[in-house]
Amino acid sequence: RPVNLPAQLQLDDDLLWIMGLWLAEGTSRHGELSFWLCEDEFHFYERIADYFAQFGLKTTHRFREGRRSLDVTVYSVHFANIFA
Repeated sequence: RPVNLPAQLQLDDDLLWIMGLWLAEGTSRHGELSFWLCEDEFHFYERIADYFAQFGLKTTHRFREGRRSLDVTVYSVHFANIFA
């Protein structure tokens, strides 16, 4: 379902934190933002999900047993393009 994002994003601490985490642990492709969190970063998932939920965006996660990591995905063409 289409989500209407604001024409401008507020450059606040939350957005800067998301951008920093994405630079360190993320990628964007095919209309998705992805973050790979190691075991001691799993608690970041809620902060990521809360940030994108304010825009009505869905965030999913998948635990990778072999790597002991958490893959977090945000489905948004707009944010994928901003972060690309």
